[in-house]
Amino acid sequence: MPGNFDLKFGVSSCLWADHDLCEGIAAAARFGIKYIELSSDSFAADAGDEEYLSGLEAAVHRNAVRLVQVHIGGDAFDLSTDEQIGSRTPLENLKACVRLLPRFDNPILVIHASDVIMLTDDRKRRLDTCKRNLAALVEFCAGHGAMVAVENVFDMTGCGCPAFLLGDNEAEYREIVNSVDSQHLGVHLDSGHAYISGDLVEMLEAAGDRLCSLHLSDNHGKTQRKLPGAKYLHWDEHLLPGEGDTDWRGFMQALRAIDYRGVVTLEVNVPGTLDQRIHAVLKAMEMLRGLW
Repeated sequence: MPGNFDLKFGVSSCLWADHDLCEGIAAAARFGIKYIELSSDSFAADAGDEEYLSGLEAAVHRNAVRLVQVHIGGDAFDLSTDEQIGSRTPLENLKACVRLLPRFDNPILVIHASDVIMLTDDRKRRLDTCKRNLAALVEFCAGHGAMVAVENVFDMTGCGCPAFLLGDNEAEYREIVNSVDSQHLGVHLDSGHAYISGDLVEMLEAAGDRLCSLHLSDNHGKTQRKLPGAKYLHWDEHLLPGEGDTDWRGFMQALRAIDYRGVVTLEVNVPGTLDQRIHAVLKAMEMLRGLW
């Protein structure tokens, strides 16, 4: 029977972005969280820093946690361009990340199809470059036994932003993820982005068995709101599940119906001390578990 097992919940390290990475891992483990997403470009930027990598590896083993996914983004990892950032192209930077994954039991590499692109740029050219580089990246992953997943995004122009992300509409996102036929390429669904874009449950059902990882957070949809310090309207609030307008009962039932067996990772911003943040995350996980 689909869903006849216990869900595995994890948390993104963005929860403690203002703390030491290994300190946050230890705190999460202390409260029983065993699945961690590393949301840090340092994984690639410090690829040659053995002290950094050894410290991360030691923290993972010492606290008996599993690094389930590595989430990276920014212009240094933008597959829609071949321009060098420093001494390497984005594709070369991503390959450097893939080489490190076996060291951490091959977590899923979660990426966006592109970084932010100005509306004046040539969208078709950037899309073609993205698909070509994605094919090369997936082939490289296959040679290392790794998995890459492309995350869905939303149309930022509605927020007043004069730029876009590739894959910000369903048709283009499907074109990107369907451009490579490989078991080493999967779908990463961000619930917050999906809720802003349209029908969250429909997008979940469409992902089906290609869904290999999740980001869960809440928001109020396309509500006109501006966060403190933000230049543009900000729909993607990264609230705890239950603090926005998402139909979590419907989402969890749909997740159960497709027999999802991966980790459910909360990618949220929570105020308070580190312990208070983790307590809040655990409460949200318990709420979601009750809807399973």
